[in-house]
Amino acid sequence: MKSLRSLVVLILVVAGGAILSHHLIEKNLLLFMIALLFGTLIYLFFYDKPINALSFYILLLPFAGTYLFNCKLLPVPGGKVIILLFFFMLLVCLLNIKKFNRLHPKVISFIVFIFFVEIVCHLRGLENLKSLSFFFGEPLEPLNFILSYLLKPFTFFFPFVMILLFCKNDEELRVLNKYLKLSVTIFAFSIFFYYLFFVGNKSSIDDVRYELSVFVGVHSNEFTRILTMTVLFFFVDLLHNPKSIKIIVPFIMLISVVMISYSRTAYLIIVLEIFLFLLLSGRKKYLPFLFFIFIFIALLVPTTIKERVSYGVNNDDISAGRVQNIWMPLINEYVNDPRKLFLGAGIGGIVLTQSFKRNLMLDVGHAHNMFLTFIVDNGIILLIVLLYLYYSIIKLIWIDTKNANVSLSKDYNISIIVIIVCYFVSGMTDQSLLPTYPNYILWVIMGIALINSNIAKDNNKIRY
Repeated sequence: MKSLRSLVVLILVVAGGAILSHHLIEKNLLLFMIALLFGTLIYLFFYDKPINALSFYILLLPFAGTYLFNCKLLPVPGGKVIILLFFFMLLVCLLNIKKFNRLHPKVISFIVFIFFVEIVCHLRGLENLKSLSFFFGEPLEPLNFILSYLLKPFTFFFPFVMILLFCKNDEELRVLNKYLKLSVTIFAFSIFFYYLFFVGNKSSIDDVRYELSVFVGVHSNEFTRILTMTVLFFFVDLLHNPKSIKIIVPFIMLISVVMISYSRTAYLIIVLEIFLFLLLSGRKKYLPFLFFIFIFIALLVPTTIKERVSYGVNNDDISAGRVQNIWMPLINEYVNDPRKLFLGAGIGGIVLTQSFKRNLMLDVGHAHNMFLTFIVDNGIILLIVLLYLYYSIIKLIWIDTKNANVSLSKDYNISIIVIIVCYFVSGMTDQSLLPTYPNYILWVIMGIALINSNIAKDNNKIRY
């Protein structure tokens, strides 16, 4: 009964939030919400528990693409709410420096490398601010560029760092896990309520995708990444507690929002995630049952979803023109220019290419392939180093997972490895290997996995 009451309260709060967001046009109301937000953070700050502040930060991050978090609170460079949040979390981190955990050398290398690549990539962009103004859609000055665009990726990477520095035991890990799931649940409910009450022409795929993108602040292909990277968490919970309403309802809601997002990549990734998890966790017997469930769902889904899934296949262009009109022009140009191939061109490098300038490719701001985008910006040498570091992190998680003696902890870590692998698969059409808004979940779950591995293996003794 308590769970049911909590669910009803959650639905009412989310419904009110969706309506409020839709009508959030009055300056006074916006300032009130921002003041409430920072008031809560200040309370957590003085509460002297970094994990509490981090949990609340994680709760807010799904909405980081909305106007509320991207409006300027202060009339200075870097005065956006999302950047100020980063400074606040950095302050919390520095004032609790004595509570830091000792980090594994490979983890330190990974963190330092991410910071290095982001800083170098953005600093190289200073000499191309005119072109980057076109790329970002606004006039850029050096100070504004550094304080806004260089710091923004770190706002999404910082949870990974803080989890590793401050999470010390199973209780704190459960708190992070709880807030991660709660944040995504509220996010999914918000999108679904907005779809029900504010999207007019629900029969038009383009209209629905556009309206939802405006509401969230990013393209529907991007915000679905947040959902696809957490669906598997709820699926694991269902396997261990199949009768819990608190798990069943959010799981169904996440699947429903992914469906109405009309992202073909998201459809594929959810199927692939569940398939790989069952395979790696030794649950092959469930695969035939899963196959019939997918067939059943396919028969029930609306016609618009079926049309979206078949789009491209019927037109013999499943890549949506990416191969011939984006990838091949960039690959040909970079293969013929060793300097670009090895070193890249800095942030937004695609707008500096001859392929872009001469209209030899589609008018896009990125390569729609995270590996190719990284090469265009940073070069193939740094790509090889980064992939090796990703492999090292996955290996650390996998080694500890095999030695774990707690069933749920082991399943969580397997699911996280699967999520990371599937993220790389989805990266063939979009995304980034570096921190961005849609992939903040990746950094959160990687941090949780590294801590979870040690707790499961060493009985609450943290090694890194």
